[in-house]
Amino acid sequence: MPQWRVTRLESWASQGVPDVMVLDSQSRFQLIELKNTTTNKVTISPHQVSFLTTHAAGPVWLVVRRMRAEDTDYFLFSGNQVEDVKQHGLEAVEPVLHSNTVNTLIERIDTH
Repeated sequence: MPQWRVTRLESWASQGVPDVMVLDSQSRFQLIELKNTTTNKVTISPHQVSFLTTHAAGPVWLVVRRMRAEDTDYFLFSGNQVEDVKQHGLEAVEPVLHSNTVNTLIERIDTH
């Protein structure tokens, strides 16, 4: 598992800024928006869509944890996929990675 330094960002001062800033194992900063859902729908604010799409050329991510009665799975999307995820849901957009463990997503982000 990669060693990260993680900072939780308080975004009340600047709407749309992702939830977490990570200094990854290669000393690069990455921004990650975290979402939870129990369905195919992901609630993402217009400010979050704007931030992630505006900064999509850099390492910005959307991580969605879908919790269902039978299992929990995780989806990783790049910043340029966020608007489609908001409009069409998890199943309509091909994620960068879909996994049943969060560690797999962390390793993928770290090697990007």
